[in-house]
Amino acid sequence: MSRVGGDEFVVLLENLSSDNDACEVARKLVAYMREPVMVGDRAVPATTSAGLAVAARGETGAAELLRRADGAMYQAKAGGRNRFHLA
Repeated sequence: MSRVGGDEFVVLLENLSSDNDACEVARKLVAYMREPVMVGDRAVPATTSAGLAVAARGETGAAELLRRADGAMYQAKAGGRNRFHLA
């Protein structure tokens, strides 16, 4: 995992069997992030929007994958947050 900037992070998954595997990881991340964060004695809610881009080995460069994932993230946000979108 790597922080891109602000509140954006990148998670790189290798050797997945299918796009469904990436979607399952995204589903779990979004569900986990839905849990409130305790700050002192206060529960602070958060929302998550995730964009996924999948490519076969050597098919797409890193810059293109990031561009596609970024676009997918904005589509997820437009859909109401606490969701993911596969580019």
